[in-house]
Amino acid sequence: MTSLTNLDTSSGRAILGLTPGRSSKSVCTWLDAREQAWREGIEVVAIDPCAAYARAVRQTLPQATIVVDHFHLDRLANDTPPETRGSSKRSTTTPGPSCNGTPSPHPPRPSPTHGSRWPPPH
Repeated sequence: MTSLTNLDTSSGRAILGLTPGRSSKSVCTWLDAREQAWREGIEVVAIDPCAAYARAVRQTLPQATIVVDHFHLDRLANDTPPETRGSSKRSTTTPGPSCNGTPSPHPPRPSPTHGSRWPPPH
């Protein structure tokens, strides 16, 4: 199950919708069902660092900047072995996990820093 939530504190946080599974297709279907003007008004999307979510946002909300939500960013940082924290070198040969825990065919991507987009558009 995927939850889509409004994180804008000025308008009140609220669950906007739920989709079955964690697929790009289910997220795209939910977003496509919203009005075009609503979709065009979205500037930033905070996601679980899942390639399917990033793909859905790039496809359906191309104007939006993608960032990793603070919960998952903290979890990733805490799960990183201490000896590799702060290293500017990252392996480009070891695939990272996909949404369902199987190895991803893509190399790991850097986390968002200094306003960069994550993951970068292809």
